[in-house]
Amino acid sequence: MVDMQVQNRIVTVTILNSSDELQKLSVDLLPTVASGLKEMGYHLSSLQFKLPEDSKKQDANKHYYHSNQSYTGVDIRI
Repeated sequence: MVDMQVQNRIVTVTILNSSDELQKLSVDLLPTVASGLKEMGYHLSSLQFKLPEDSKKQDANKHYYHSNQSYTGVDIRI
C-alpha cells in the first residue's frame, strides 16, 4: 500500500510492504524520483517504508485498511 500526502507542493510517501527488499531496491531510484518531482515544482520531503503491523490480522480481515471515519480532502487511489 502506498500512502502519499501532498500539501503546498511538498510530497511525503509512506509504503507499507512486508518485504525488506523493496526498500533496498528503491535506494537507486530515489534521486530520480526526487528530481522528477522537482522538475514539476514539487519537493519530496520523505519516503518511508513500514512493515504491516500484523500480517496475520491483515489476512484474517480483508478490509484491514478500510476506515469508517469520515474525512475531508482529495484522495486518489491507483
